[in-house]
Amino acid sequence: MRYNKFIIIGMLVSFLFVSCSDDFLEYEPEGVLSNENVATAENAEALVVAAYAGIANDDMVGPLTQMWVYGSVRSDDAYKGGGGRGDVDIVDKYEQYNLTEADNGTDWMGPRTWTNYYAAISRANFALSVINEIPDADYPDKTLRQAELRFLRAHSHFILKLLFKKVPYIKEGVTQEEIAQISNDIPNDELWNTIAEDFLFAYDNLPQSQDQVGRADKNAAAASLAKLRLYQAYEQNETHQVTNIGTGRLEEVIGYADDVTSSLEPDYGNNFLDGFDNGPESIWAAQFSINDGTIVSRVSFVTGLNSPHGTGLYGCCGFHLASQNMVNAFKTDADGLPLLDTFNDVDIFTTVDDDGQTPPDVGLTIDPRLDRYGRYSRKTV
Repeated sequence: MRYNKFIIIGMLVSFLFVSCSDDFLEYEPEGVLSNENVATAENAEALVVAAYAGIANDDMVGPLTQMWVYGSVRSDDAYKGGGGRGDVDIVDKYEQYNLTEADNGTDWMGPRTWTNYYAAISRANFALSVINEIPDADYPDKTLRQAELRFLRAHSHFILKLLFKKVPYIKEGVTQEEIAQISNDIPNDELWNTIAEDFLFAYDNLPQSQDQVGRADKNAAAASLAKLRLYQAYEQNETHQVTNIGTGRLEEVIGYADDVTSSLEPDYGNNFLDGFDNGPESIWAAQFSINDGTIVSRVSFVTGLNSPHGTGLYGCCGFHLASQNMVNAFKTDADGLPLLDTFNDVDIFTTVDDDGQTPPDVGLTIDPRLDRYGRYSRKTV
């Protein structure tokens, strides 16, 4: 009986090996996308939307859409704010131009912005690699979507270059192994031109306006090219010193700026009011939402640190405070013109006098953009 059992077991094992093939090893893992299983016009449209979303996937410590850490805080327009110098202390270091701290880490501000932008670039490149393979007859909007994606890719590389100067330019169709070998040691002018190639493709293939808000159009491409050529006009050497100003590039700036057909708001204040989103002065803007049925909606997390304390909003902490210098810049003369040379001689604020009264203004006029209601409460800013 024991011998018979071994024979039966051996026959079953033999049958298993004979009857099976390698087919059971060949299956498509769930949740994994490849060009082959998404290469349809419908799926391509979704990939383009995802690429747009990547541009605004920033967070409190990895800015993409609002560059307050790298811009106004490092200039004289704003102070870091928050709960003191130690509260998100990397911003304090940026404010004081201590940019080579060894303990910066890999998950704060600069490194996080780098990662977020390359994640956005990856989305654009994956969408392009899929769309490139779809026959024109199956996808009437193929060239239009390619132009949008190349605009998004150029935008991300453009901001990365402004922040870090030497960056690798990643295009579609490159493997992960090849990406790891791409150098960031690209001559300054060559990198500008490489970024410009994508913007130029967008400029040549996008319509003057789009039916859906948030999509890039010819105006957005023209404005981006004007800005890029303006930076490129100021030629630099290897130590980042400006060595020449290219007048030909400046002429391009004027030409592209003239191509932007947007108009001005009749009331400048409308640019900052709810209900006037994507107005005539908006060239191209990331789109956000609230109460849209999702868990956290599509809010601008990058400004989450910047709400004043006690507001009950989605953020906190009182970061990004207007500087006294910026507020002083809103002083005007009797004709309403800015005081370009003397605006910072005296601060716009007074303390109350001994009687608890605020001294009256003495001939002080204020740019109405600082106070839209024509009155300025003289309090410490």
